[in-house]
Amino acid sequence: MALDVAGSLQPREVISRILERGVHAMQADRATLSSLSDDHVLVEATHGRDGQVTWVGQRYSLDYFAGQPLVKKAIETMQPTFGGGLASDRAAPEFRQAIADVQHVAVIPLVHGGKAIGMLVLSRYEDRPFTNEDLAPLTLLGAISGLALRNARLFEEGEAARKRADETAARLRAAVEAAEDVASQVQLDQVLGRLLERAVASVGADGASVARLEGEQMVLESTTSGAAVGTRWPIAPKVLAGVKTGKSVELTAAEYTGAPEGLESIVQPFRRFLVAPLTIGGETIGLLAMGRRKDEPFDPVAVQSLQQLSTLGALLLRNARLIAQAQEAERAKSEFMSIGQGPGRRASDGRPTRGTRAEAQCGPVPGERRRARSAGAGPAACRALQGNAQGRHC
Repeated sequence: MALDVAGSLQPREVISRILERGVHAMQADRATLSSLSDDHVLVEATHGRDGQVTWVGQRYSLDYFAGQPLVKKAIETMQPTFGGGLASDRAAPEFRQAIADVQHVAVIPLVHGGKAIGMLVLSRYEDRPFTNEDLAPLTLLGAISGLALRNARLFEEGEAARKRADETAARLRAAVEAAEDVASQVQLDQVLGRLLERAVASVGADGASVARLEGEQMVLESTTSGAAVGTRWPIAPKVLAGVKTGKSVELTAAEYTGAPEGLESIVQPFRRFLVAPLTIGGETIGLLAMGRRKDEPFDPVAVQSLQQLSTLGALLLRNARLIAQAQEAERAKSEFMSIGQGPGRRASDGRPTRGTRAEAQCGPVPGERRRARSAGAGPAACRALQGNAQGRHC
């Protein structure tokens, strides 16, 4: 029996085998297995002599035991108990008819680590009571079943943990790939555009925007539609609260309020919104907002993926902004230098600047010749001062 019950690590398979073994080993007409937690009991499944397993999956408060003395005693003592039947009038309505047909029951706690993790209820419809001779096999069945069920649960939890780890790794890889794609762009508008494309794809949104923060308002820097760039929007209180914690905030259409006058049509097509802060070094440098036309919640796994992307995207966006600022400063410097060019220099289009004609005609004029030129001396004065040899060049 032990090898059969413990021969699988799939919880449902283990439960099926426990039920089947209980029915046949103890000559019962029906077996029902429930899992126990700190605050509730979950009726997993039931098995009859016809060999059919019915999966129930109903959850009840532990207060349910207060009206069933046999069940309460078995859980408290962690020993099998048996008697003439359960109190049908105190049972859940959906079980009253089935319990009313039972003449004798045995309640077996499934114990592991000194704690009841479940219970197996064996029922007989005929007048064949359980006796003290059944106590030893009932106890053995409970011990083996408790161990097998616990192992299966641990295996299930381990598999779930590995799956979550794989999903996290996949999200991180996707975020890194998206960040590399964004980082391949140089100009700020290109970075913004690529960041929006990747964000929309990661959560299945229909539109998105990137905004920089200015106090309790945001200024749109880029949108997937190209509309409303440069407009100023208020930030919803719920979004502000999320910004402080660095977490994404999901909003319904009713919660997304405060669109500036004349810009309501931009948000009207969307029924769901997701706003992710772009945070780096504890500083929020912008907001990434996405909209979905269907009134469906965003997938939590996708939101986690967006969180990874927004973290890396914040770094790339800040760098792009700094580069853009440096480029703008360099352009301003060049324009200033062009305006302040001195004599003998050429303008940015290659033409001589004002005041250089005399120098172009006469060449450099030191001392008195320079003063004469400054006073407006023409070619004749140049020749008088420079001599015939140099005058030929004027």
